[in-house]
Amino acid sequence: MFNLIHATDNALTGAWLARDIPRWLTIWLVGTVALAIGSFLNVVIWRLPQGKSLINPSSSFCPNCLHSLHGIDLIPLLSFLMQGGKCRYCKQPISWRYFNVELLTGLTFLVITYRFWQTPTNCIALLLFSAVMISIFFTDLDTFTIP
Repeated sequence: MFNLIHATDNALTGAWLARDIPRWLTIWLVGTVALAIGSFLNVVIWRLPQGKSLINPSSSFCPNCLHSLHGIDLIPLLSFLMQGGKCRYCKQPISWRYFNVELLTGLTFLVITYRFWQTPTNCIALLLFSAVMISIFFTDLDTFTIP
């Protein structure tokens, strides 16, 4: 009876997931997804204050020359570093904010995942909260709308 209750409790909390997946794999996956989320947060930070749609245009573009970016231009962190912080098409500098948001999101997600590995529901809630707070922080840094 104890094992049945324990198994049910684990199923409800999601702790079974934390035990069955190797930690290194989870951290690698979270890091990869976090960088992609950080890239999306840059879209949110740049487009929302201007009243622009998050889904239209559907592709990313250079804020200087408006050239549509391709896959090689969109690899979080690496594209910025490989291109020397400049647009590949117009050679204008790209704000370091893009790099910093992706890096901060990646590191924050990794720390939260490492610390809250055994409680997946808490971990996911903290990851969502941190993504919202990062986007609010950097949006406010640009617009100064929060008193």
